[in-house]
Amino acid sequence: MRNNTTATVATRGCSTSGADPREDLDLASYGIVKVHEGRPGSTFPGLPWDPKEAFAAVGEYYRTH
Repeated sequence: MRNNTTATVATRGCSTSGADPREDLDLASYGIVKVHEGRPGSTFPGLPWDPKEAFAAVGEYYRTH
């Protein structure tokens, strides 16, 4: 892959609902993190998001290139 960039880290307004996939707007977002409404994430204390699998993949790519 050459000249690749990540354009969207978080998509505000497309938060994850948690339990009900029919209400999980995050599933349709291009963000590489899940945004939580009204609560912090569990991976990075104090931040309202948790990384998706793509977050680690992008980090690994840039770590090795």
